[in-house]
Amino acid sequence: MPELPQVKGFVTYFKSTCLHKKIDTTYCEDEDFIENTSCSYLQHVLNGRQFIDVYRRGKYLIAELDDNHVFVLHFGMTGNLSYGLKKNVSDDDKQYAKVILEFEKDYQLLLINVRKLGKLYLTTSLENIKPLKNMGPEPLKLEETNFITLLENHPNKNIKSFLMDQSLIAGIGNELSNELLFQAEIDPHLKIKNINDKKRKKLYAAMQDILKKAVNIFTKNKDSSQYPKSWLLAHQEDLVCPKNKKHDLKKETIAGRSAIYCPLHQSN
Repeated sequence: MPELPQVKGFVTYFKSTCLHKKIDTTYCEDEDFIENTSCSYLQHVLNGRQFIDVYRRGKYLIAELDDNHVFVLHFGMTGNLSYGLKKNVSDDDKQYAKVILEFEKDYQLLLINVRKLGKLYLTTSLENIKPLKNMGPEPLKLEETNFITLLENHPNKNIKSFLMDQSLIAGIGNELSNELLFQAEIDPHLKIKNINDKKRKKLYAAMQDILKKAVNIFTKNKDSSQYPKSWLLAHQEDLVCPKNKKHDLKKETIAGRSAIYCPLHQSN
């Protein structure tokens, strides 16, 4: 699932391709993709309009139109954006496009979602979008003292579950939580109350460092193959511990999600 860095990359892509261009036609290929309105109303609002700004909140892309409407996109597990000339659209992109925005001069933006878990919202107020209304703070804007307080307020919560809880911290999902815990050398099985102060501060430092570097990767090329070899994320397939090639990473379900960790470096 696209997490904070990937969505930031989508924001950069959207900004460079779709702002200040008139939308001629809106095509709805899958009405179930549209969460809180109808295809006909989406077309009514978008056609003839322009996007004037775009930004990210958590795992959501938010694009403002030149009236009072806001276009909100959640990418689900496999969401993507593809912009280009209509004649150059690939068959795969065409097959999995849920909504297509056609701009002037035959350019199109395709909202692609293979596994049908993404959602598109249209609203005049972000307060109307429940996941956004209930969302926690942005991790890169979170001071260390506030992060430590958040941890202290949830002593019985599993640490991996804590990191992925969007009502507590926005934008971190399964893969990033694995990475942050690996870098902080914290066992993902632990409840927060069993993590010492030194490790809590180390987790905060890892969160700031990893997120900034991942954002830089995805705003440049949207390519996860560019992860540093010192990251766990670069070894999700070979399961070789980046801290010691003699150690194997382990896959396991923790807190209801698939976790990858090093049993040696992340021991209690």
